[in-house]
This record gives sequence, C-alpha cells and structure tokens, in this order.
Amino acid sequence: PQQRQPQQSAPQQPQTNPSGRPRNPFDDIFGKMFETGAQQRDEYQKGVETIFDQFKRDMDRR
Repeated sequence: PQQRQPQQSAPQQPQTNPSGRPRNPFDDIFGKMFETGAQQRDEYQKGVETIFDQFKRDMDRR
C-alpha cells in the first residue's frame, strides 16, 4: 500500500500581489471586504432579474 502525504489545510499565500506589489496584512482584510461586496451585488442582481422575469411572465398571461 502507498502512503498518502498529509494534505495542507490552506494553500500557501503568494508573496506578491498580481500587480507585483508585496503582500501585506491588509490585503486579506480588504480582499474579503471587496469579495463580499461583489457577492452581494451579484445576489441583488439575481433578485432583481427574478422579479422582472416573474413580472414579464404574468404580463404574458394576460
């Protein structure tokens, strides 16, 4: 039987950002903040689209 290597719980963070700037402790905080904002925006957009889809379906029935 082959021995399995233990898996790491979290991937290693890169030392630099995509822009080439060195990472700092604030990158994680602000990254999560902007990611959460983008996720809320996407959920809001889906909700608005659902409302308009329902409205359009109801108008097509008449």
